[in-house]
Amino acid sequence: MTLAPGVRVGPYEIVGPLGAGGMGEVYRARDTRLGRDVAVKVLPEGFERDPERVTRFEREAKLLASMNHPNIAMLYGVEQHGDMLCLALELIEGESLAERLKRGPLALDEAFDVAAQVATALEAAHEAGVVHRDLKPGNVMLRPDGVAKVLDFGLARGQGNAGGPHSDMTQSPTMTSPATMPGVILGTAAYMSPEQAKGRRADKRADVWAWGCLLYELITGQRAFPGEDVSETMAAILKSDPDWSALPAGVSPRVRELLERCLRKDPRERLRDAGDARLLLAEARTHVEAAAPVATVRGARMWIWLVALGAVAVAVATILLFRSGDISSTPAALTMLAPEGVRLAGDCNDIAISPDGHSVVFVAKDTTGLESLWLRPLQRDAAQPLPGTRAGSQPFWSPDSRRIGFFAEGKLKTMVVATGSIEVLCDAPQPRGGAWGRGSIVLQPRSMGPLMRIPERGGALIATTVLDTLVKDRGHRFPCFLPDGQHFIYSILGGRRNQGDADAFILAVGSLGGARGRDVTRAGSGAVFAAPGYLLFVSGDALRAQRFDPRSHKLSGPALAIPGLKALSSDAAGAPTVTASATGVIVQWALEDRARQLEWLDRQGHSLAVVPAPEGIYANGRISPDGNRVAFEFGLDSNTPSMIWLLELARGTMQRMTYDERNSSPVWSPDGREIAFTRNAGAAVGALWTMRADAPGSQQASTLIPNGFNTLLQYTPDGTAILYRTQGLDTQQDLMMVTLRDSTPVRALLQTRFNELQGSVSPDGHWFAYLSDESGRLEVYVRNFPDLAEQVRVSTAGAYAHPTSQTSLGRPAWSRDMRELLFVAADGRTVMATEVNPGNPPVFGTPRALFRLPASVIDLYPTRDLDRFLIEKVPEEEGRSGATALIHWWGLLESTK
Repeated sequence: MTLAPGVRVGPYEIVGPLGAGGMGEVYRARDTRLGRDVAVKVLPEGFERDPERVTRFEREAKLLASMNHPNIAMLYGVEQHGDMLCLALELIEGESLAERLKRGPLALDEAFDVAAQVATALEAAHEAGVVHRDLKPGNVMLRPDGVAKVLDFGLARGQGNAGGPHSDMTQSPTMTSPATMPGVILGTAAYMSPEQAKGRRADKRADVWAWGCLLYELITGQRAFPGEDVSETMAAILKSDPDWSALPAGVSPRVRELLERCLRKDPRERLRDAGDARLLLAEARTHVEAAAPVATVRGARMWIWLVALGAVAVAVATILLFRSGDISSTPAALTMLAPEGVRLAGDCNDIAISPDGHSVVFVAKDTTGLESLWLRPLQRDAAQPLPGTRAGSQPFWSPDSRRIGFFAEGKLKTMVVATGSIEVLCDAPQPRGGAWGRGSIVLQPRSMGPLMRIPERGGALIATTVLDTLVKDRGHRFPCFLPDGQHFIYSILGGRRNQGDADAFILAVGSLGGARGRDVTRAGSGAVFAAPGYLLFVSGDALRAQRFDPRSHKLSGPALAIPGLKALSSDAAGAPTVTASATGVIVQWALEDRARQLEWLDRQGHSLAVVPAPEGIYANGRISPDGNRVAFEFGLDSNTPSMIWLLELARGTMQRMTYDERNSSPVWSPDGREIAFTRNAGAAVGALWTMRADAPGSQQASTLIPNGFNTLLQYTPDGTAILYRTQGLDTQQDLMMVTLRDSTPVRALLQTRFNELQGSVSPDGHWFAYLSDESGRLEVYVRNFPDLAEQVRVSTAGAYAHPTSQTSLGRPAWSRDMRELLFVAADGRTVMATEVNPGNPPVFGTPRALFRLPASVIDLYPTRDLDRFLIEKVPEEEGRSGATALIHWWGLLESTK
């Protein structure tokens, strides 16, 4: 039965035919629900009466549904149309490799790239227990952006379901048998393995054979085992070798060796795994590139080459050649752009290059504002979001580059890249870095305290570093393993950092054995170890490299600045600002100081007006009680230390209030006459300071609260106390209160084993709204104040606060008349409102959505009546964000000596 245009198959409206094969007819269709084009595959007429073929067709659906991989065509659903079964599949625009090969062989780089993608798809399928058994050029689609998609698992069979006699003809690939066996699907003879040709059982080694045939054809333009008919082809498969003289002259002997290992007749002697084939191809490809002639540059002369080498997506890259001779000393600086409509998000430690140097994983935000992990092979022009990684952050790689560790939803998770399978290992509510060593992962799950380790397959958390209480260490963070997989470098926060030194962190070495490590140096950031034997860290105003012996754990020589990279700051103190592979590639966010805009929104989220404010970086704003001014942390760019400034909203004029560096979290007194803030430099980090709001430079220090990592939240309505958040000594975040002009001022409001943050006292001073993760996720709660004896949960589906609490976004806000409480939903974008019936206790209604914030919003400041919202946002810009990579970067250090 042919499907005519306009026919509906479930929600899919047929547009026209795409093609037909032994296992189905394929049509282009329109998904009327989601507005996208799909491919609808149906059994040919009469097949629905054959139980064996129906079973095989249903098996294809189940196999496809079990796999989710960027190089495998996705299954959207299964539909019934009359007596016909139909699959709704991802529609791949482009051409099949069979069509492409009609124009001749591919260029070597393109051929290797496509073959590597196909091998990655097979690797994913094999790890899921699926053998394709019909891999051929016609079953691989090549999109215009260079992404290869493997199609048609209709003949694949889960290995766990093996069985049946060796003579089972359905074990063979697609080939129509004689009329005595009409319709039996046997396969494309030119790509079947010898065991398939003999009618024997096929396993994943049959796919390795077919992949070898495919690679041979991509680089030669001819089949590895040609024949005028099926019998000649099968005879060649069983008895002959490919014509090795057809390989292009520029092909490395390692490529031929790889092909020979894939195309051995005896499966016991054949390369056993598609993953091994992928790795061997990468090595062979590297050998080809290393053998290529190198242009030389003498003296100070530079040649500028334009190359395409994506990291997050391919961009034009500038390669700077500094020295002649050995290519291993030739540095290359590359600018790498994100895909259209996608912007790098998170922090400078939210990007990681794999140890083998082939791929980059990073945090990105799409046009809807959704943040997740994305994966980009370095030498391909497409990045793919990783399913199941929503709100993922701080990714890191396993030593074999096959798995990714990351933090999301208060957990440490790992993902097998080839299959997309995810495991949850442990709780990590406030993570500050993770690293994957030999059989174990080392992480900081709760911001402070010692580093912990956990077996890579899960288990109990065990402390693997020891806090030095004599010097008041508070937290060990951001581990990075050394080459032995046993020792790691990490950063220390604590009493030793409070010496007024810009290099505020101690770098130390620890081990999986838990022995006390040794201090290495002082730095302005965390560090990574990079080939060929350097520590990379921020010191002073530059990202520097210093020789480091991974065995003796000692530095030597000067710490030299790396041209082209920046001394970035991080929201998470002690984080490294660069990521490094074991192969001599380092990557850093190409952060640009994009001036932020201030804009008023109404209660429906509609824009009311743009505030004519100066360009710069705003943070932690608070609107004055009279609604006329905003107190901000403000700097001209990300490298300028923050100071407290006042912005007059009506005119957009700015007034500087503090003159020493690194001031933060300003809050207004109820009468608007005083501003309190903390200081993040010098000997009293996080201590309380106050100043008159009408007298710039009038700040005076206070010793009312202990120094540490404190963020001020609010004056109490009567002006007698200030609420603040601090990092508890037992690693969680706590809510505290300091009573002004009191001999014993500091009081713990909420100090539990959970994280409590972003508190807000009601205008009448009787109730306290705050966020806590005691339920396993952040929720909004209300207690009476100041006794905190009663507790009511307000939110019903989670709430949001910035992971490092560096913004006001997510802070509960009471209306002036106490009839409404606002907070932000768990998605970080939806502003929620809850009606409040004042009483003792007040009665809270069901939260409802007011509006959704644009994806560009960074922070949100409501007025006292909750009738308007001042937002801080990054303006939309032309172009794309990206990252910078340096290859053979150590060659640049010569110019700085």
